[in-house]
Amino acid sequence: NFDFYLMDEVTSTGDMFFAKKAKQELTEKLKHKGFIVVSHIIRDFRDICTDFGVMKNKKLVFYEKFEDAFKAYKEQV
Repeated sequence: NFDFYLMDEVTSTGDMFFAKKAKQELTEKLKHKGFIVVSHIIRDFRDICTDFGVMKNKKLVFYEKFEDAFKAYKEQV
């Protein structure tokens, strides 16, 4: 029994049909469990996440809004 799924680059593999199905499955599972998702694919975050974190100076900084997290991420790349 667990509270969170830990996922890495969840929709970045497979073709567009796999990515769509994976997103649908995640959306359904989010109703019952939490997720910690690691990804470089920006669209993964915007649609399915409620909180956001960006690594900065070896620490994870949390943001409530996608736009704020994305801005912090862009400042580093």
